[in-house]
This record gives sequence, structure tokens and C-alpha cells, in this order.
Amino acid sequence: MKKKLILLIFFLNATICYTQNSNSAFYVYDSRSSISSDEDSRLYYTLIIKSNNKDFNSDAYKFQILNQKNFDEFLDLNEIKNKIDIDSINYYNVEDLKKFEPCGLHEFISKKNKFYLIINEDEIFFTIKMNYIGTEKNLELLPSGF
Repeated sequence: MKKKLILLIFFLNATICYTQNSNSAFYVYDSRSSISSDEDSRLYYTLIIKSNNKDFNSDAYKFQILNQKNFDEFLDLNEIKNKIDIDSINYYNVEDLKKFEPCGLHEFISKKNKFYLIINEDEIFFTIKMNYIGTEKNLELLPSGF
């Protein structure tokens, strides 16, 4: 009886671990990626989606790109990107994410524990690791070059 109980506990534990890890990564491909930096050279990606709520113009989902090497040294995108076979992963594009209600998308993203931005450079795809830091309403970014 004890052996059966131990096997049952082991099986349940393995099932829970597999379920939690199998859908834990969130890959997003945004052909119009908005990557910005702060005064300390930290990099950020912001996914902006037109809001379904008439009281707001947009919903902005903010991520910090993990480019910090040590306390005061930051890496640029070329140093942190990793080549990937785009056909080997499940990813979301902006059109997929627009189908979610705003609170639903925030909850969906919040349940993930690994985040990657996919960038395309001449049909060669790379991932960049990042952390989800939250959502804002009506966030507006200046176009590149300003």
C-alpha cells in the first residue's frame, strides 16, 4: 500500500511539473517592435494594442529586456540575441494577441514565467529574453528618430 501511495504521489508531482513547464514560455513576434532604453541603458519592449474599451486609446504591455551584465554594465541587442528556428516554436503575433480582452491578455501573460521577443533580421530570426513588468492604459511613445 505504501509503495502505491508513493508511486501515486510521484506521478501526480511529475504531471503537475510537466503541466506548469510545458506552457511556461511566451514568445511574441512583433514586426513593428518598439524597443526603447532608459538613461542607464536598460532596454524595454512595449507591445501596444488598440484598446477594445472606448474609454482608452491603447493598452501597453511592458517588458524589460534582460541586457544587464552586472551592476553598471549593459549589453546591446547584438550581444544578447539568440538565433532560433521560427518553425520549431509556438509564438504569438500581434494579431493573435488582439483577440484577447485587455484583462484577459494581462492575466495570460502574467501566468507565463519565461518571455522572449522574436526579431527578424533579413529572414533570420532571433529571440531576446525579457521580463514582464506590467500594463498601462493610453501609453504613447514617440516615433523612432525623435
